Amino acid sequence: MLVQITGALRNLVNDEDSYARVCKTKVIPKLLSVLDLFRGHKELMLNVSRILSKVSMDSDCSKAIIGTDKLVFLNGLITEFQTYTAFVVRIAFVLANLTTYFDEAREQLGTAAEIRRILHVSIVYFDREEAGAEQQVSVGGNIEDTLVKLIRLVANICTDEQYIEAVIEGCGKDLICQFMVKMISALERKKIPSSEEFILNAVSCATNMLFFDTPASTDLFSDALRVRIFRAVKLFTVETSNEEL
Repeated sequence: MLVQITGALRNLVNDEDSYARVCKTKVIPKLLSVLDLFRGHKELMLNVSRILSKVSMDSDCSKAIIGTDKLVFLNGLITEFQTYTAFVVRIAFVLANLTTYFDEAREQLGTAAEIRRILHVSIVYFDREEAGAEQQVSVGGNIEDTLVKLIRLVANICTDEQYIEAVIEGCGKDLICQFMVKMISALERKKIPSSEEFILNAVSCATNMLFFDTPASTDLFSDALRVRIFRAVKLFTVETSNEEL
């Protein structure tokens, strides 16, 4: 029955006029409870993730999601079900939306443990993307799309020095450097006509991280990596008229 109910609700939230009713009826906490009670039920998880991804584009609904204090729970699901790409891409989208506009969302996810989870899952998807590129086969749009959401999430959290410091103190520089190497390697393979959103988010993320690469941080990145970042980004600034780049 819950599959049918969440399926119907998923269709209803395609209409932006429904967002206010979703908040008023306090459906959002119940949806998160469904994810908790029926974790592993893929159809239910997908339906709920689709609903949340839609309503997370609305300010009031976003506040309702944040108000459940369940962002750490959602982040944990990304790790637990990291091979379920259709689910991961939508929950990463939700978390990226929330951390774009709300300090409280960044605070909930701004611990070393939570950022480490995001970085680890991102690296898994970078490896999948790289394996497809090396074999010259398509890994599917969902892999790149998932990376776009995860990179955007990392970029959002990296807007505040305290969260970067938490990662360095909690898990060292190695994981951050590994993430950056993987991201720049992927960036070097991309072309603007087919991957502009990926490029835009990767450049934004690299820029945010480089802001904290100072002597005070005991040099977050090596000289060789800084040169790679510069060369990768430089190519796109002359290839596009997109002012965001």
